[in-house]
Amino acid sequence: ILQLLSGYTRQVLSLRQNIYLALAYPLATLLAGSLVVLFVLIKVVPTFGEIFREFGAGLPPTTQSLLFISNTLLEHSTILLSALIGGTLFLVIAYLTMRRTESGRHTLDWIRLRLPVAGALYRLSILVRFCQTLRILLLSRVPMHESLNLAAAATGSTVLQSIAGQSSAQVAAGETLAQALSSNPFFGRDLCWLVASGESNTLLEEALEHAGDKLMRQLDMQYRSWMGLANPAFLLGIGFILVYIVTALYQPIFTLGDAISGT
Repeated sequence: ILQLLSGYTRQVLSLRQNIYLALAYPLATLLAGSLVVLFVLIKVVPTFGEIFREFGAGLPPTTQSLLFISNTLLEHSTILLSALIGGTLFLVIAYLTMRRTESGRHTLDWIRLRLPVAGALYRLSILVRFCQTLRILLLSRVPMHESLNLAAAATGSTVLQSIAGQSSAQVAAGETLAQALSSNPFFGRDLCWLVASGESNTLLEEALEHAGDKLMRQLDMQYRSWMGLANPAFLLGIGFILVYIVTALYQPIFTLGDAISGT
């Protein structure tokens, strides 16, 4: 059992480390791009704005909108910074306050599961921990209904704990594990099928191991796919913003000749 726990812990830590490493590049790209855009809006755009005002030439809508954004940042920088800091502090305090109550933790977990992309990855990760922990508990000869509650608690998901509590009551009432799990769509059809197959062949622990490995591969594949899309998406987004700024700044230059000649 200790060997199983050791192998499972190494697997989880390795996956977590890979996730952190994969997140480092897109976050660094987003931070660097945001700083560059902010510097251009605060330092470069106002200089061009003064030049355009001196010539008194008419400005295209794109340039006017860019100057409006830059002037707003400069004139209301204190208010915007205060709002940003205040909003961040409010969210942090609200998060810490909700974590202190059972209903708050349940709400936070419910929100995590319904986040776009991240919610699906989070669901897969807790199902992996659930299957692996349940397998270890069953190998340790812990009763089924107790193993369900303990395995769900090990995932840290209050939503899964609530669902597992219902499944545990069904198992205690005489239903099979597959029947109890299939009553809730959270576990998915593939997992329920593997559990049913393992129970029918008295190989439930092996079925849970196979299910956990399959979910782990699915989690790794989906995570790598989304990260592979996120990196170019961040670069394209920042590139689009920079192209918009450059276009808005240099578009009036083509009309400055007319303003200089007085036509």
